[in-house]
Amino acid sequence: MLKTLFCIILFFSLIGEFQLQAQESAYPLRTVKQSGRSWVYLRDIAAYYGMKPSVKGKVFTASAKDKKLKITQNLRKFYINDVVVDLSFACSKVNGQLVIAKEDFQLTIDPIFRSWALPKHRLKTIVIDPGHGGKDSGARGSKVYEKDVVLKAGRMLKTRLEKYGFNVIMTRNSDHYLTLTKRGDFKGDLFISLHCNSATAKSAKGFEIWYCTPKGMKAFGKHDVLSRSVAGNHMNPNNVNLAYEIQKYVIRAVNPVDRGIKRNRWKVLAQYSQPAVLIEFGFLSNAQEQDKLINSAYMNRMMDGVRNGILSYYNSIHSKPKSN
Repeated sequence: MLKTLFCIILFFSLIGEFQLQAQESAYPLRTVKQSGRSWVYLRDIAAYYGMKPSVKGKVFTASAKDKKLKITQNLRKFYINDVVVDLSFACSKVNGQLVIAKEDFQLTIDPIFRSWALPKHRLKTIVIDPGHGGKDSGARGSKVYEKDVVLKAGRMLKTRLEKYGFNVIMTRNSDHYLTLTKRGDFKGDLFISLHCNSATAKSAKGFEIWYCTPKGMKAFGKHDVLSRSVAGNHMNPNNVNLAYEIQKYVIRAVNPVDRGIKRNRWKVLAQYSQPAVLIEFGFLSNAQEQDKLINSAYMNRMMDGVRNGILSYYNSIHSKPKSN
C-alpha cells in the first residue's frame, strides 16, 4: 500500500532569477532585493502556474481552471482558491509591480498549488490529540468546557478514519490531564490536535488551523510562543498542505467563518517530527457558535470535513510526480 519514498527538493538561489525543480512551466521566477529581503513578482508567479493575472488598484488576482489567487498590497492575509491563508510578510510593491517575499512563495503558496510535489512519507498511524482534559478545562463556555467538546470530536474523527483503514491513537480517551510534553510521546505519521477558541469579544467566531512556524518566518498576529531559536517541525510543506486541505473541506462541510491558516511555534506542534496541525473548531465565548459546537449533527458534518481533508492530503503524498 505504501509507495517508495519520493522527495522533491525546492531550491532557490539567493539572488537573481531562479526556477523550481519539477516546476509547472519553464517560466523564470525573478527575484528582486528590497530592505534586505528577496521578493518575487506576482505576475511571474501567475505565469509560472499558467494563471491569467489581473491588477485592480492594490488587489492582484490570478486564475486558471483549477487555481485561484488573490493578494492585496500591504496585507498579510490572502486567498488561495477562496481559502484564507497567512503570509509571513505583507505584499509589497517594487519597481511598480506587486511582489511577495520569496519565503512566502516557497514555503506557503507552492506546497498548496503543487501538492503532488510534497515530500512523500508513510501515513498509516494518525495521532488525535483532544486538547486539555482533567484539571485543565480549556476554554469555558456558558454551557460546556472545551475539554469535553474536543474529546467528543476526537472520538467522532477516530471512528471516521478507522473506516478508511488508518490506525488511530488518541492521546486521551477520557477526562484526564496530559502535559504538552507527554502528548508528544504518542508516535504516529500524522498529528492532529483539537481545540476550541475563546475571546473577550463575544462576537468573535470562526474556524482556523495552525501549523508550526517555519525557520525564518514570522508567527501570525503575535510573537511565537517559543523562541525563534527553536527549529520546530521540519515538515513545513506537508504541514501547510494538510492545514489547507482540512480548512477547505471543513468550509465545504459546514461553511463557518474562515479565520484561515495560521502559524506559531506551539510546543505541541514544534516537538512533533511528523506533519502536525492544531485545529480551532470555533469560539465557545460566542453564544451562537457554542450552540453549534454542542450540536451533534453539526459536529458530525465538521468531522466529515476534517476526515475529507486528511484523505485529500493522503492522496497528494501518494500521487506520482508530474512530468515537465
